Amino acid sequence: MVTAMSVRVRFLSPGDAGAVGAVGRSASFAGFSGAQSRRIAKSLTRSSVRPRTPGRPSRTYGTLRKGSVCLDPQPQQVKRIFEALKRGLKQHLCAQQAELDYLCGRHADARRDSRLAFYYDLDKQTRWVERHIRRMEFHISKVEELYEGYCVQCRLRDGATNMQRAFSQGPPSRASRESLQELGRSLHACAQDMWLIEGALEVHLGELHVRMKGLVGYARLCPGDQYEVLMRLGCQRWRLKGRIESDGSQTWEEEEKAFVPTLHENLEIKVTELRGLSSLAVGTVTCDIADFFTTQPRMVVVDVTELGTIKLQLEVLWNPFDSESLLVSPSPTGKFSTGSRKGSLYHWTPPSTPSFRERYYLARQEPVSTESLMDCILESFAFLNADLAPDELSLFGGSRDPREDRTPPAPSRKAPSRELRAGAGELDAVLVVHLQVCKALLQKLASPNLSRMVQDCLLEEAAQQKQVLETLSDLDFDKVGKATSVEDIIPQASRRKGCLKLWHGCTGPGAVLSCPATTLLSQLKRTFLHRVRGRHSGQLETVCHRLLEQVVSCSGLLPTAGLPEQQTVTWFQFHSYLQKQSVSDLETHFAQLTKEVTLTQELLCAGQVKTVRKLRGKRLGLLQPLPQTLRAWALLQLDGPPRVCRAARARLASAAKHRSFREKALLFYTNALSESDARLQQAACTALQQLRGIESIDQIASLCQSDLEAVRNAAREATLSFGEKGRSAFEKMDKLRLEQGDAFCQEADVEITIF
Repeated sequence: MVTAMSVRVRFLSPGDAGAVGAVGRSASFAGFSGAQSRRIAKSLTRSSVRPRTPGRPSRTYGTLRKGSVCLDPQPQQVKRIFEALKRGLKQHLCAQQAELDYLCGRHADARRDSRLAFYYDLDKQTRWVERHIRRMEFHISKVEELYEGYCVQCRLRDGATNMQRAFSQGPPSRASRESLQELGRSLHACAQDMWLIEGALEVHLGELHVRMKGLVGYARLCPGDQYEVLMRLGCQRWRLKGRIESDGSQTWEEEEKAFVPTLHENLEIKVTELRGLSSLAVGTVTCDIADFFTTQPRMVVVDVTELGTIKLQLEVLWNPFDSESLLVSPSPTGKFSTGSRKGSLYHWTPPSTPSFRERYYLARQEPVSTESLMDCILESFAFLNADLAPDELSLFGGSRDPREDRTPPAPSRKAPSRELRAGAGELDAVLVVHLQVCKALLQKLASPNLSRMVQDCLLEEAAQQKQVLETLSDLDFDKVGKATSVEDIIPQASRRKGCLKLWHGCTGPGAVLSCPATTLLSQLKRTFLHRVRGRHSGQLETVCHRLLEQVVSCSGLLPTAGLPEQQTVTWFQFHSYLQKQSVSDLETHFAQLTKEVTLTQELLCAGQVKTVRKLRGKRLGLLQPLPQTLRAWALLQLDGPPRVCRAARARLASAAKHRSFREKALLFYTNALSESDARLQQAACTALQQLRGIESIDQIASLCQSDLEAVRNAAREATLSFGEKGRSAFEKMDKLRLEQGDAFCQEADVEITIF
């Protein structure tokens, strides 16, 4: 195939093909003599001739499996797939290059401090990654070469088409008829070449590993329901059946299937509900395969029904090579994924017999002895200060000998401290705010017994903060100081036209990216004073405070440090809040927030039954909901009269049908399980029981060991309400409690024996 393309390029370059096409588009081309036209047509024919015995690829082309009829090439579709494929291959190459850089950086330390076996394994891993990088680079060059040849044939076909149109419009003659016949053969040959190159390009598309995660439907999925899912990609099919169990879990016949992607086919999914001897079609969707050429596994959630009441959740992992060429290590430890191989390398266990250096350290150390231990730790990090100048060492408070760090230097040699600045006062203030947010996120991520759901939200917010810091690093400092509005620095801010007017009232020239919280609070009061008159009079102050709290606390994800009025608010915080709440009209959003604040206060006053009954339907969908609303609602289950308690629990159970509300409520109540307020912990357990929050089952089960009986009972009741998974979690925690008790008794016996 490569030989054929090189022959064509020698006969007719891309520039010549464009020139021929330009000539063919002109009407004067029909005036050529018969001999000249025949020579041009024959040259086009010779340029697209293929060898009779082309090299057969390692696997059959997907395009060739469709039959012997030459299909019409689709250059636009091929271009779209090629761009997505090239982008995905380069992502893989960057990931492997980053791993190689890390492994190379480990060589020096491994040679000095590690065991010989570990160093040998590290060296073998490094060589394997280098080979994989070379193969990936060749793979990318091969894809680019195929697409370049495809573009040449495409231009040749366009030129021949234009020439054919020009001959057809000219006067009929014998020479023109012969030329049209030659051009027809040339068009057919070009189409065949493009068709074969499409097949060759399909060989380099790799494989798609589709893993079934299950159906999501909340009220539409009932225990005992059976579904059949049919996935089709060209001639490849995967049919599997699943069943909804009594505890809400799902069982499927198979979990994973490998598909070979094609250029002109997308992944079609059809879901059917099985009802005895009959079946009911639920819906059919189509997924574009161009979205799957990424390094990381792609989690796909598609709406099977038009209203989105049933969704299908899939995980798609793209392997750029064949299944026998998975990214695994040739080490004798077995086949691992990239993440597990990193774990085996970077978290190795020290040998049981200490080396000479380790025996020397152990001999010196007397019984999530302090002085000698600090010496060992500081000496391990001595290399950090090896390449710094003496004046730079003073800024970091260190010296070349780490054990001298604890002795203060002489006053005469102490260098003056310098503050780190970005060069613009506006950027300094914004950076400080977002670095404090990052610090709070990391501190909360380090909290014990944190649920996976809360971790995902914190990591997502941390990724957004990282993007903000990257945006700030790319700004022009001089432009920031001279800007008169936020649009001058961030052009994307102009999309929030309804909110920019309010932000402009809070900022001024030279300070457009941030403002004091008190300024934003005053501007909110002036702007929305007319919205809270009459029915909601007296609520303006509270509503403005609630909005400000949501802005500075990442929509309630983080606890506010101190009063929100004493903080600085940035444009990025304000824009992030509007984006999370899907605010298109700030005035309408403020009106809805006012109603929710009023509703929260009504939950704490008389007439609570009437208020709780309002929490349904459209009224429920308009709630953010605020943390104050969820807290008051949960406490009603415990502190209210019996009638109110029953109504509050019933409304929470019905609210589980609203996806957006349930996600935010699960996040708040799961987070409340780790709070120090015992009453709130008990209420959160009861609320999660009503919401069927099985995602937080481990955190609820951990409260079964609480010191307070009320909390223990609420956690036990909520855990056991989750069916088989709840009983399993309860037994696990009970077994852990017994083991801890036995260990405590054994330690007590040892202490008594010693004394």
